[in-house]
Amino acid sequence: MTHIRYASDVKLLQKSVTESICLRYDDALQQLANLIKSIERKIHLKGKSKATVYGVKEGFESYEINP
Repeated sequence: MTHIRYASDVKLLQKSVTESICLRYDDALQQLANLIKSIERKIHLKGKSKATVYGVKEGFESYEINP
């Protein structure tokens, strides 16, 4: 953001544009921080490994019903 503020200081960028960019940038940083917190919380709760799907795999046996 230094380059944006510098452009505003030397009158290459209007103050209103600078403020708009800075507000959107700050909002994006907050969203990113929230995403990182969420990921870290999930890692803490579930561990660091990838979630895997475990299922029952059946062979090619035939089943019979006995009366």
